[in-house]
Amino acid sequence: MVLQHGLPAPETVSGVQKAEKGACEEMKYYLVTTAGERETIVKAENATQAKRKACKDLGIRSSDPWCGISAMKAKRIDLERSV
Repeated sequence: MVLQHGLPAPETVSGVQKAEKGACEEMKYYLVTTAGERETIVKAENATQAKRKACKDLGIRSSDPWCGISAMKAKRIDLERSV
């Protein structure tokens, strides 16, 4: 397969693999705090995903206006540095 600019498509060149969506992003740890001062550490790609996972773990509806995602805080942490 040759693209319009004359170079072969990356997946046809030997040794080149197609990058998956989100493959280059590294999973990070987030400290998620609810409005009720409950805390949990979650592994996620970004703060929004961390809040969604925390809602699922804590049994909270993510769409709840009082204690759902909009009422949570997510702070990225480094587990290697925290003692």
